Parts: sequence; structure tokens; C-alpha cells
Amino acid sequence: MTKLVFKAAGLGAVGGAVFVFLFPKGAITTLMHQVLRLPGPGAGIALVLGPFILVLALVASRWIGDRPGGALVSALVFSVVVALLVALVSEMNPKGMFSTIWFVLACGVCGLGLEAMLVLAGRLGPLWRLLLAGVIGNLLLLVFYWLVIFPLAAGWVAWGDVLVLLAVCVAGGLLAGLVAWLVSRAVLFYVDHREED
Repeated sequence: MTKLVFKAAGLGAVGGAVFVFLFPKGAITTLMHQVLRLPGPGAGIALVLGPFILVLALVASRWIGDRPGGALVSALVFSVVVALLVALVSEMNPKGMFSTIWFVLACGVCGLGLEAMLVLAGRLGPLWRLLLAGVIGNLLLLVFYWLVIFPLAAGWVAWGDVLVLLAVCVAGGLLAGLVAWLVSRAVLFYVDHREED
């Protein structure tokens, strides 16, 4: 069991470090609002942060044999690594509150949602489970940001932008679920063949 926790935690830690260095201060905001012309706040959560966490957490869950806890551990470790790196060595947009306990809580809510959906959708095939979990996890993260974090840091989302951002969020969740399925298949294929050698 300890080995499984370390696998999920390791994936979350590496992912957190990669995320901080891939998206320095202003990168997500510039991409969402100046390049893609999406409204906000929330486009970056729905299309960048959420899918990034979802892929890590869902791959971690599959990597440890679909046992409960992998997605949650990965999401929480991701959040702690991001929070520490942002606080110590990097700068990111303050609207995301990445170096606060609110960010860790947001990722925890997302991880719990993933765990619940993976259990509830247990009879579905792996692809459908990951797609469904991806959508629900991304929606939970976005709604948490809208209700808890953005009112403190960026303001309330305009009612006219809610449907557009929800559609972006669902698309981001589906894409994350698909990518997680493809990556986990490759990882599991590699691990199985390595064990045969």
C-alpha cells in the first residue's frame, strides 16, 4: 500500500513542479484572454489548471490499479508542491491564489470528486469512467474557484459568461479524461512488458 501511495504522490509532485515552470506569471491569463479570447474569471481553471490536475490524478489512479485514494493523493501533493514553489521561487498570477490554503482545498475538492466518480462509475469501462470523472472533477474545481477563490482575488463571474465557461469546462474535462486514458494505457503497457522481461 505504501508503494502505491508513493507512486501517486510522486506523480503529483513531478506534475506540480512541471506546472509551475510551464506556466509562469501571466501565461495562463494571456493564453486564455488575449490569445483564445475567452471570458473570465475561470477560463484558465477550466482549460489549463483543471485538465492538468485531472490527467495527473486519473493516471495515478489507473497506475495503482484503480484502488481508492490515488487520485486524491496525487491532486493534494500536486497542490502542495505548486503552493510551495510559488511561495518560494516563482511568481504566478495572484488571481489563482496558488500559494494559499484555498488552492490546496480546491485541489482536494477536485480529488474527492474524482474518487467519488471513479467509484460510482465502477461498472463502466475505463475510458467512460475517466471521461465522466474528468468532467465532474473539472466542474467541481471551477465552481469552487467561482464561489470561494475568485470572490477574494478576481471578482465574481458575469452571468452572461457562465454558460460559455461551463462548456469550456466540460470540454476540458472530456479532453483530460481522454488524455489520461491514453497515457495510462501506455504506462500500464510499459509496466506489464517490463515485468515480463
